[in-house]
Amino acid sequence: MGEFEKENLADLSTRMNLVMTSNNCSQFFINTYPCPHLTGKHSVFGKVIHGKSVIREIENLKTNDSDIPFAKVVITNCGEWEPSLGVPIYNACYDTIGGDIYEEFPDDEDKIDDSTKSAYEATMKIKDSGTILFKDKENLKAFQKFKKALRYCNEFIPDQDSSPEYYNNFLNLKAKLLLNLSLTALNLKQFQSAITYSTFLLELDDILAIISNQDIAKALYRRSRGYMGLGISNYPTALNDLKQAQHYLHPKQDPAINTTLQQVNQAIISQKQKEKSKYSSFFN
Repeated sequence: MGEFEKENLADLSTRMNLVMTSNNCSQFFINTYPCPHLTGKHSVFGKVIHGKSVIREIENLKTNDSDIPFAKVVITNCGEWEPSLGVPIYNACYDTIGGDIYEEFPDDEDKIDDSTKSAYEATMKIKDSGTILFKDKENLKAFQKFKKALRYCNEFIPDQDSSPEYYNNFLNLKAKLLLNLSLTALNLKQFQSAITYSTFLLELDDILAIISNQDIAKALYRRSRGYMGLGISNYPTALNDLKQAQHYLHPKQDPAINTTLQQVNQAIISQKQKEKSKYSSFFN
């Protein structure tokens, strides 16, 4: 351990430390979970200040039976960083607009106290930050904020029996976030994501029991747009969602849904006519 006499060998009981291995000074690791059993065995030379979202994304990668990630993680550039360079993070939005001063992942957050109220207020601020960015047409940043708020919502939603009021508050918030995510995903042409978030909402019975028919119709409409974005082969599925959306709004009609339904119907008819003509020409 003589190599690291000037380093901190005392504490690995907290997360996100930069740790130099004791047997090879060219290697280091970042602990993402408290490792008190390693205290005194390796040298702690720093901690992560910015970029925790990148580390968490790497940590959450799916791995095989040998704990090897299916996706390759590559460092393409490195060097000394200073504040004037800005934070080169692309998988999260660090804008504090709307009062969002919270870490990207709840596991790294220490500004929320033990109360459900504090957690709900923090989640609302993150969601409101995304809303401001969405209104400013910053769709990618808004999408990242809504994803962040959804993480907090899933982490802090209380048990229904212990706190029924906040349980319902979090459920309503989760419904809004899923709708917002499906909309921003469409704006970003991330059609599969739009389908995924809409489907999440439509498959959660607890949420369906408390939201309006109009919100259910929104989810169905946005999912249909996602299917349309994936190509003509998905139009029949989109048509089914549009018909369901109409059903939830009956007898009130929505012009956007009606127009889109007509467009999808016509596209399916045209596609069938093209296929019929193609095969007819082939056999002739």
